[in-house]
Amino acid sequence: MELAEGLGRLTLKYRLAGFVYLLLTFFFVPFSLIYLHQDSVQKLNLVYDQVDTNGIKTKYRLETRLNARTQTGEWTRFDGAGTGFGEEPSLIYPVSVKNNTLFVGKNMFLFNRVGFCWDSEDEKGRFTSCIENILRDFHESEIKFDSVYVCRTTYNEEDSILHRFYISAPFKIMLRHEVLSPGGKAFVAEKLVGFELE
Repeated sequence: MELAEGLGRLTLKYRLAGFVYLLLTFFFVPFSLIYLHQDSVQKLNLVYDQVDTNGIKTKYRLETRLNARTQTGEWTRFDGAGTGFGEEPSLIYPVSVKNNTLFVGKNMFLFNRVGFCWDSEDEKGRFTSCIENILRDFHESEIKFDSVYVCRTTYNEEDSILHRFYISAPFKIMLRHEVLSPGGKAFVAEKLVGFELE
């Protein structure tokens, strides 16, 4: 109350004091907080080569945003047509990180010790994922990444397809997705070819 009365007396004596108070309270302080916290969101522009089972290669662009404080964000995918990418996103995945676990849509990747396994389920059925390896140095698209977790996923069916994901722990992104078919034919289904940190 005393502060309000003091500000009122000051405004009656100096009309500019009320204007300065409004500027500080509703413009300077909020915009300063926004400016100081804008770097807390990590933004990445990624480009991937994607190959289907018939060997047809396409590209897509992925914009990732992750808030460093809340550890939440999203991956926005734009499919490519020729050399350009669409204006409208084709998919948006919610992303969060909790207790060394990366959640991307309905999938999760754990950053744990080698040999650690977990069970999960998606629209294709139940599957088991295990950490196969942790790579200190991994080169993809002429970029060196460290702390890359190699995660092997198999669905609980006989002669099922094996998926191997390479996940960067510092950037929380997928670097490569390999597929091994029941017949033993292996191919790289998705591969990072462009990396830009905003």
